[in-house]
Amino acid sequence: NRQYPPFAFFTLMKRSLLTLSLLTLSTPLLAQAGFRLESSASSVRSGDSVMLDVLVDNPNGLQIAGYQIQFGWDAETLEMVGPPAVTSSSVLLDIFGTNSPPFGNGFSNCPDAGNGLSREASFSLGVALPSNIFSGSVGHLFRVPYVAKQASQQAPVPLLITEFESCTGNSTLLSDPTGTAISLSYIDTSVEITPNLSVTGAFQPGGQVDFEIHERPGEVWRLAVSLEYLETNIGSMGTLYFNHSSPSFRVLGMGTMGAGPEIATVTIPGLPVLIGQTVYAQTLTGTGLAQRLSNMVSFVIT
Repeated sequence: NRQYPPFAFFTLMKRSLLTLSLLTLSTPLLAQAGFRLESSASSVRSGDSVMLDVLVDNPNGLQIAGYQIQFGWDAETLEMVGPPAVTSSSVLLDIFGTNSPPFGNGFSNCPDAGNGLSREASFSLGVALPSNIFSGSVGHLFRVPYVAKQASQQAPVPLLITEFESCTGNSTLLSDPTGTAISLSYIDTSVEITPNLSVTGAFQPGGQVDFEIHERPGEVWRLAVSLEYLETNIGSMGTLYFNHSSPSFRVLGMGTMGAGPEIATVTIPGLPVLIGQTVYAQTLTGTGLAQRLSNMVSFVIT
């Protein structure tokens, strides 16, 4: 496994891509192998680490000489804290390169894929020497370390193979020793960031509203609302998205998480003066230095 200095990376990638260039000229086979993204946890708490492993599934025992893969991830909720890297168990690693902002120069023809905002792209490739051709059933390609940020939604955050390909021009490919394309299937993954919050109900005076809280079991939770929007960064806790000093600030409930989601049901006061007001809500979970804020949810009383 040879190591290359950062300044040599793009020259290396151009040379390596010559090995794979025949793929675009070849007639694809029926699906014979696939790329798979696998996270170390399906749910991770804000501030905790999560690893993404990229694997190749080769159930037919084909000979594989090289690959390149691009996937998209969400920079708002996941921080890439190290570049994609091979491990001692990886295959197809004699030549390995990656362009994965912030560990890479980005994509000049697709700046949105590497600007550190919202969805981002990660592109990596690996080539094996003739003595190291892979033909096993499952091969580990590389690993990407992340740290979870504050949740932005309750739904799990997807990591998607081939995302941004039409923008960057980088194709996801798998090659046999002759440069022939191996047709592929893809298995994506997703990660839920906790704590997170959602809200449903009748958003009117006297209406019943259900706040659904997701967090790991045993964590203390507090649910609060305000009618005044304000962003305040509170360090490792996250960002508070309402004014807790406003006269409208209220703590609606508190408790300890059980094995599943917590549903906090409240009734909107039957006051006509509330019509047209926007309610901003967040959950604070944990204790001491391990306290974390959820995403913000809001609704308009009608």
